[in-house]
Order: sequence, then structure tokens, then C-alpha cells
Amino acid sequence: MTFDPHDVARGQTIAVVGTGWGDDCHDVGDPPAGEGPLGIPLEGIHVVLVQGNREWDLWSGAAGEDYGFTASVVVPVDAAPGAAQLLARRPDTAVSTFDQTLRISDAAPVTTTSPPTLTPPREPEGSAASPGSEPSSGGVSIGWFVVIVAAAAIVAVALIALRRRRQSDVS
Repeated sequence: MTFDPHDVARGQTIAVVGTGWGDDCHDVGDPPAGEGPLGIPLEGIHVVLVQGNREWDLWSGAAGEDYGFTASVVVPVDAAPGAAQLLARRPDTAVSTFDQTLRISDAAPVTTTSPPTLTPPREPEGSAASPGSEPSSGGVSIGWFVVIVAAAAIVAVALIALRRRRQSDVS
């Protein structure tokens, strides 16, 4: 069995290829009728991840007529960072690989859903923001615009009232 990659994150997918999964080896002479050079393709193959005293069964299936299998397995998110062994086996057969070592990084697990965010979500385009909120499109928010216009109107009304008072005091 071979697999790639060997350096992975938890939750990452690994491509696994198994070869030579037959129940016999007819390397001398012709195989019996109905059998190929490796006998009959095996069933009940399991790809397992072993780490310390923990074990995860990641895939099970059978070899094809070519005595091989392919599988996509996912590194368990609850596996610990560090070394682990990726093995293919059956209850009565163990097949070792050239390099069984899988190195699991201490990075956050790979997920298919969005992780929670620590920043507040942005407002949808065109919505009215309250004063002090982040602008929705990089410009001045509508909330601040309303506050500025209202303040300008109050100042204008105050100036008009002050002018009228001065005019009435002069006459």
C-alpha cells in the first residue's frame, strides 16, 4: 500500500493505493481455472490509522480484478499531532507498506464548514448603519450621514434664531 501525502493536517484527505491483494501466489506454474496470478482478489480489506493505543478504521472494501484498491481516507480530527501509522490489513492478513509513517501536524483541523469568526460580520450593501458602526462599503455610513445632517440643521436653526434676535434688539 502507498499513500500521499505523508505530512497531513487533521481532517485532510489522503489518497491510498493498495496492490497485490490476492489470496494466493501462483508464481510457479499456471494458476487454477478461474484464478489469476495472485489467486482470487481479497475482500474485507481495512485501512486503519494507528496512533499509540488508539486505532481508527478509515475505509473498508475489496480488491478489484487487478488485485488493487484505491481509497480516499480522512485523517480523524481527534487524532493527536505527531507520528501515526497508516496500515491496510484484513483480520487474517497484514500487508506492510514501504513507509507507513504519517505525520499529523498541530495545525487546526481542516473542516468543510466555515470556522467561527472573531470579527463581527459586515453589514449587507445598502443597509442603514448606526453611528459608530463600520461602513458597509468603505465609505461613510448612512447613520453617520444622518447624524451630520441633523447636527447641521440644528446649527442652522440656532444661527437663524440668533440673527432674528439680534435684528429685533437693534430695531
